[in-house]
Amino acid sequence: MGNKDPGLATDVLPQPSHVRRGPTGAREQRPIWTIVRVDFDWLEEKEEQAFNAWYDNRHVPEVCGFAGSRRAWRLKLEPDDGDLGPRGQKYMAVYETDYPDYLPKVRRGTVPWDGIWGDHIRNWEMGFYRKLYDHEEQEGTHA
Repeated sequence: MGNKDPGLATDVLPQPSHVRRGPTGAREQRPIWTIVRVDFDWLEEKEEQAFNAWYDNRHVPEVCGFAGSRRAWRLKLEPDDGDLGPRGQKYMAVYETDYPDYLPKVRRGTVPWDGIWGDHIRNWEMGFYRKLYDHEEQEGTHA
């Protein structure tokens, strides 16, 4: 099985999407992005402010404090006047990690949302994604 052509230069073939060559030529695993999307039903604005403080100052540092974490982002949906269909959840967090089960592993054995915010959660989902294409990687870094 496989191509036995002695003239085929296998080292110049495109690498699988989850593997790339690093600066030294070594193969590197592409990171996984864990994306968490959620809505809440806050009764008061101060509850939302308390959640944001907890998330930024406790949850993210705890989750990202282990080997295998690269970086994290928090995003909040912005209103717009366009008619592009459903908007999705209000909050989204993106965790860039070395493997797909990073977030479930570091949170295993803990109470979800530290047992504080669970009653307010609506429409929660999590997915694991691997980057397939990066324009800047293909074209070089843009200033």
